[in-house]
Amino acid sequence: MRSKILLRLYAQRWQIETMFKAFKSAGFNCEATHITNDLRLDTLMQILSIAFCLAYQTGEIIVLDKPIVIKKHGYRQNSIFRVGLDIISCIIFLLN
Repeated sequence: MRSKILLRLYAQRWQIETMFKAFKSAGFNCEATHITNDLRLDTLMQILSIAFCLAYQTGEIIVLDKPIVIKKHGYRQNSIFRVGLDIISCIIFLLN
């Protein structure tokens, strides 16, 4: 029983790690802003959190119709977040 709880907690932690990876290097590149003002940084984090959720949910919808390719090494070609972010980016690009 305890191992199931620990596994669930680790899965939740992994979701948070995935989000921070998206913030840093896998999409939003927030470190490049060099923001030091606490209020502005807090606002940026709130906006990025909403954008992450939107991209992730979009990716989940897309993956239902077109599953992510699994490479020979066993890992997915793209994350669900990346699939969603790419779709949203294409839509924004097409609207401009």
